[in-house]
Amino acid sequence: MTKVRASILSLLFGASLVGVPAISAEQPTDSAREWTAVQNLLEGIHGISTAPPNMIVTPKYTSGALMGNGDIGVVAGGTTTSQRFYFGKSDFWGTHWNVRHNAPEVSIISLGSLTLSSPAETRRADTVYKMDQDILNAQVLTTLKFGDTVVHLRSWTADGENVFATEVLSDAGSQNVPLQLNLAMPAPDSVAHTIFPAAAGAREGMLWASRENNLTAPTDYKSRAAIAVRLFGAKFSEVKPAPYNTIGSFILRAGHPVWIVTVFKSDSRIDLDGPSSATLVHSALGRAHRLSSSGIAKLEAAHRAWWKQFWLKSFVQLHDKVLEDYYYGAQYVMGSSSRPGHLPPSLWSNFLTTDNAGWGGRYFMN
Repeated sequence: MTKVRASILSLLFGASLVGVPAISAEQPTDSAREWTAVQNLLEGIHGISTAPPNMIVTPKYTSGALMGNGDIGVVAGGTTTSQRFYFGKSDFWGTHWNVRHNAPEVSIISLGSLTLSSPAETRRADTVYKMDQDILNAQVLTTLKFGDTVVHLRSWTADGENVFATEVLSDAGSQNVPLQLNLAMPAPDSVAHTIFPAAAGAREGMLWASRENNLTAPTDYKSRAAIAVRLFGAKFSEVKPAPYNTIGSFILRAGHPVWIVTVFKSDSRIDLDGPSSATLVHSALGRAHRLSSSGIAKLEAAHRAWWKQFWLKSFVQLHDKVLEDYYYGAQYVMGSSSRPGHLPPSLWSNFLTTDNAGWGGRYFMN
């Protein structure tokens, strides 16, 4: 309460408040104090990789850095000279071929990847490589070397809609560097028993890709999805489309940030009557086209606000760093992979790097 309100209470109750300290407007409220405590706690919990993590592509739980909003999931991996983001979605299910049982089985399947790299010759990239899983702000920070230029990436998933954003920035005074984005869907395996229809291309200065599951019966669970990628702060100078991937080239200017914004649109239902993949591509491109720099800033502000409220729901100080790291890391995974209004996370959540998820990623009661 303020000093003014304290004086009014004194008059109302006819009692002196001498000895009871008044709370000035400048003093923090309980929620502000709690948020400071949470920040102090979580700022010390980071997943740091000074070399590219192993076991990124796996049928089980990946070792990559994780982001998600309960529907889309993103795994960050790559090499010392590239950053690859693997995409998954909570409702993107189909079947895959189980080699052990020699039969198809229901499975959650991947939604492709987006890779940032450079054609420039790069030396000693391992000396600067770093990837940081920042759970307080629900983002992944990566430092890479492209050519002779050190580049910093900051990535996060929006919480109000299926948008994934990465800010790319080099230090002022560094050299301009050519970069490439490769938006790709898995190509068919020559010995695969299941084929997932997919396509890729470019339109209106943006990259796009689509994929759908392999189920075609009238009463099957049909899932289709599309991705559109747009740049802010740069334009693609060259685009090379192929059947299952599209590569776009651009220049990163020293000290000038470029935003890579990825939009997802999908439909999943028990019949074949949902919007086609081409319709979903059109919708994803339209949403990406309508976005603006201020719109990205609003999405990020909403993202920070959502996670602030998530962390303030409940917190505990255990005075044991190992336990706190484990506890809050697990909380972060739950906040990233499970939200109201979406399918519950699969066995491996929506953090998928392969179509061959262990046990299909299905739900089990045992």
